[in-house]
Amino acid sequence: MNEAEYRDMLMERFINGHKEYNPEYIYKYLDFNGGYLSLKNLNIQFSHPYTFSDLTECRKFRIKFKNKGKRIKDSLLDESLNRFNTPISVNIENIRNKSYREIELFTEHNWEKITLEKAGIACFTTLANSTFHWNNYADKHNGICVKYNFMKLLTHFENSSFFYYWNNQSLIHGPIIYLDEIIPISYGDDFKLLMLQNWIYVKKITYAEEKEYRIYSQNCDLNKQIARIGIDRACIENVYFGSNVSSDNIARINDLGF
Repeated sequence: MNEAEYRDMLMERFINGHKEYNPEYIYKYLDFNGGYLSLKNLNIQFSHPYTFSDLTECRKFRIKFKNKGKRIKDSLLDESLNRFNTPISVNIENIRNKSYREIELFTEHNWEKITLEKAGIACFTTLANSTFHWNNYADKHNGICVKYNFMKLLTHFENSSFFYYWNNQSLIHGPIIYLDEIIPISYGDDFKLLMLQNWIYVKKITYAEEKEYRIYSQNCDLNKQIARIGIDRACIENVYFGSNVSSDNIARINDLGF
């Protein structure tokens, strides 16, 4: 499959998957201690992509910079760029004197540095009572599963100033698409949305059992690669206990009002 065919396939998958957007509920499976603290402090953790077990996720090799030097250079030298407060400091003379290949490497470096610097992702699933998730994310049924009202949670985040980036709300969400082969997409404005989706919302088919749903922000104030964001109590619909959770631990959660 060439890149053009891959882009078309991705676009079709994202469009045809529209029914999976804005689910009524999303679920988070957690070990008991992590889940207890999340409920006690009423927060959700956003994590830097470099903490993920899949080392292919959100990496610069999902974007193709080669042979884009001229286009990028022309864009960087465009005087209109100076009207905007961008996080890339552009030295016009420095850019003008660079070769196209140097421009490609410059852009690649800045893309990874700026895009990843404060990137945070909160991972959920749309699966309720999933044996796979109980075993892999809830300490083999010793943990809990928190059921969230998605629209209440999203509205709360959208009303938060925490996620603002370049004076815009930096928050997108969607289901993961699982593929046998992941192909890099060429850097450029024509494919900006697909480039971002390929970077964040595509995983290898081996992870398909997760049925993952993500909320992504470009502006997380990360501390040791995580940020815990406060939520409203109303966002939590229910809490489910793994079959191995002790009665004492169930009581601890109940004492929190759940």
